[in-house]
Amino acid sequence: MLNRVIHWFEIGPVGTLLPYDIDAMEPFVVAGMLTEPKRTRHVECRSCKLRKSMQIGFWDERSVRCSRCSGVVQLGTEYLSVSVVEDWLPASLARQVEDLEARSVTLIEGRLWRLTRADAPRTCVYLLRTALHSELAPFLEVFERDSGPRRRVVITSSPLAAPPTGDPNQTFVALNEISHMDVEGIRLDIDKFLHLLREDAALWFDLPPPYNRLTLGGETLELRRNQRVFMRLLKEAHASGQATTSWRALIERAGYDSDYNYTSMWQLFSKNASRFIAWSKGEVWIRRAPEPKSSAPRAGPSRTKKDSS
Repeated sequence: MLNRVIHWFEIGPVGTLLPYDIDAMEPFVVAGMLTEPKRTRHVECRSCKLRKSMQIGFWDERSVRCSRCSGVVQLGTEYLSVSVVEDWLPASLARQVEDLEARSVTLIEGRLWRLTRADAPRTCVYLLRTALHSELAPFLEVFERDSGPRRRVVITSSPLAAPPTGDPNQTFVALNEISHMDVEGIRLDIDKFLHLLREDAALWFDLPPPYNRLTLGGETLELRRNQRVFMRLLKEAHASGQATTSWRALIERAGYDSDYNYTSMWQLFSKNASRFIAWSKGEVWIRRAPEPKSSAPRAGPSRTKKDSS
């Protein structure tokens, strides 16, 4: 259900009418995320053939004209529709990040909101509506102007295929990684979110760009292709204070084949990587020191030199 609500939030353009599903949508109409359902008609212009849906009261039908050419329209199928209250999610998250009196601030209409106050002493928190656009450069400029040298956490409505790197004071995190659904709507998981607000933790390993070599305790693990993205994301998790993180979430964000059923970390890395990376109960982390190389004897009966005498 969380992903469905995020999908509603990301649908564009703003104000798009959604067919009303009472079972799925009623709790969110009550919570204020969706507008009240209204009578809606499919409309087709007899002149320019423009087709669209419009919310129309019984008394308004005779006055409806084409929004493109003002021509006479043909009214079609009738149904109920709702639309997303765009500021609902930013406002809800702002109250959770700050306090009940906090208000979100729109920095780019329909795309970017600041959830913390302008005079936040340290970390600034933002919400970025990501599914509509992939170009991040305009937003990075806004972050720079708005927060200056302060640390920032950017909550994205969907995971980014390639989050910006190279700035230790900037963290991008997908909303579904730090939140869950309850009867009141989307709620931040405090334990996960607080890690993001802390200053970067001291790291005990080295993984510089282009993220193809992990150095730990004087030893090096070579990384290839998606392994580099996976380990960069794991590094960011450790830097934000997380001792461990979900390896399946990293797989999804690192761009591995979503149709493949991964059951083990060692489908991604060689067995040698287990000296550098620990994996247990769905969580993964970088070890504090490499495990010793295996010195176990070979399996099978021992071989002895045949006596020639």
